[in-house]
Amino acid sequence: MIDMFNIDDNSDSKHSDSDVNEFHSLDDCINYTVQKDMFPIRQMLQGQPKKTKTEDIKPIVFVRLNTRYAGKPKPITVKALLDTGGSGCLLTSKFATKLRASPVKQVTTWKTPAGIVSTTSKCTAQFTIPELHETRLIEWDFHLTKDLGRYDMIIGQDLMNELGIDILYSKRTVEWDGMTIPLKDIDATVETAYYIRDSFQLDESEAIKKILDAKYEAADLKDVVKDQDHLTEEQQQQL
Repeated sequence: MIDMFNIDDNSDSKHSDSDVNEFHSLDDCINYTVQKDMFPIRQMLQGQPKKTKTEDIKPIVFVRLNTRYAGKPKPITVKALLDTGGSGCLLTSKFATKLRASPVKQVTTWKTPAGIVSTTSKCTAQFTIPELHETRLIEWDFHLTKDLGRYDMIIGQDLMNELGIDILYSKRTVEWDGMTIPLKDIDATVETAYYIRDSFQLDESEAIKKILDAKYEAADLKDVVKDQDHLTEEQQQQL
């Protein structure tokens, strides 16, 4: 057994027992020294581990809410959470100032993503969910509260069951009567995550074919008339 001491020959300083290392062979001693020197270099090259962003997606929809009970409609876009854990629907009271609100018999307490909130009034609101079905107008009773945190509206189980809205976390989608949109990041905004559906779906190859087949040139009217086989010769002359 070889005892190695980490002592500089030109130094008179004393070392504690922790400076002494035991090795079973000279190779072990050399390997230890190399590893000791390389570790700081490897650590420097690798750098600090990168922080990975935690994915937090929710069933969020952007709703077009009519903020007027009577007169000309005044729709605005609000951020709504489809809350599978909530039994009722909630709306931030600032959007209901021109809706007909009525007091409830007793204070109701709700557990929401914004925490525990209490409501003392409710109103009937009209809205659409354009990301799923743009032309379907929904009318439902909402309990009013001052603040819902990240959201303006919470759509609970009662309305989702009535409409038949399904949240499929296995597919990360929200589905309603044949229409599907993806779940959204919790910080989603209209500018970054509003889902716009194509007016129709067309196969890409078919679209390219239609473009290539298009000929932008003047038509020969005589040839066009002759192709109208269903017309008599006299009708063709009149055309």
